[in-house]
Amino acid sequence: AANLCAGGTVSFDAALDNQTITLTSGQIELTKTVTIDGPGAAKLAVSGGGASRIFTVGTGIPVTIDGLTLRNGYTNAYDGGGAIYAAGPLTVTGSSFVSNTVASAGDSDRGGGAVSFAGADQYTLVLSDTTFLSNTAYYAGGALYVANAALNLDKSTLSGNTAAGFGELGGAVYCADCDFTIDGATFAGNQAKRGGGLYLAATNWHM
Repeated sequence: AANLCAGGTVSFDAALDNQTITLTSGQIELTKTVTIDGPGAAKLAVSGGGASRIFTVGTGIPVTIDGLTLRNGYTNAYDGGGAIYAAGPLTVTGSSFVSNTVASAGDSDRGGGAVSFAGADQYTLVLSDTTFLSNTAYYAGGALYVANAALNLDKSTLSGNTAAGFGELGGAVYCADCDFTIDGATFAGNQAKRGGGLYLAATNWHM
């Protein structure tokens, strides 16, 4: 991403189809507006190898991800997000998040086994035709932790996600101070002490 012009698109060679790209030098930091255009979630995965988060998105940076599986991301950082931590507008379509983990356990930590999103009262997280499977956070939001943001969840599936350890809030989604719109999402088999599927605080909900 360092050599990409702002507004550019990252695509993948067809030779990578049906393979997994495993990160070996830590997370990828996205500091410019970018579209990451995968060949399809079933065709290509990017893995944190159980050792690192996959993407960090800089403050105010718009990012779009399509057609990619993000799996085995890991962080114990306070801002959470096993696969993605984003502090700017984020759109994810036609993708999958599988077995990502946030291992931190403090009561001020964010969580979000797959995605932690800091909206700063102005940004929107859009998730469409995307699957969240078996992600874990050791505080809140087994799959998603969203704060001070708009969250649009459209035709997506959240299954087998867990909020464990301290707090155990929102097995699939933890949303605080959000404007939350759901259109056709499926929740199944998510686990938490409070809010197996959803834990909402000071949130406007639209269906």
